[in-house]
Amino acid sequence: VENKKENPIVCAPDINLIFNYIHSLSSFRHEETWTPICVPGIAEEFLLHVYVNFLNPHFGVVYISTSDQIDVFYEYSKSAKALFHEVKTLNILTYIEQWSSKWYSPVDMKEITCAIIRNDSLNQYIHYNLPKPRDYTREHIELLARFEEMYNRCLSFPAKRVFYLIEREEYET
Repeated sequence: VENKKENPIVCAPDINLIFNYIHSLSSFRHEETWTPICVPGIAEEFLLHVYVNFLNPHFGVVYISTSDQIDVFYEYSKSAKALFHEVKTLNILTYIEQWSSKWYSPVDMKEITCAIIRNDSLNQYIHYNLPKPRDYTREHIELLARFEEMYNRCLSFPAKRVFYLIEREEYET
């Protein structure tokens, strides 16, 4: 989440809410979208804006921002196009889909394929719907390494935004 004022408290349930909203409307998967969204708990102070762009119905990019400036949309659009170009160039979309399909268990939220959140100040990544580390297979680790390599290449482009998460103290990851 990019912030223009003080950092709002954005927790994993807020991001899940946004992803569920995006998933519930098929129109988000057909064209590039920039839309305002209210999230309980921070809606009184901040109006979030969400950039959504899908390469195909199962693989997309979501950026969340408190900025309503149109320039941010163009930065996100450029970043998404760079990511999609990299995915196509490396021909790894199939690998990403295979890897993410192994994340599900009977109790997971199957409508959310992938959420990777980076806390900039801690330089940590938090992910959802992955198996417990003891359940990782060699294939999980190899595909994760490929995904990380692709992600690191995309960071060399000007727009370097991923979801930034400020966790509430009572929420454990």
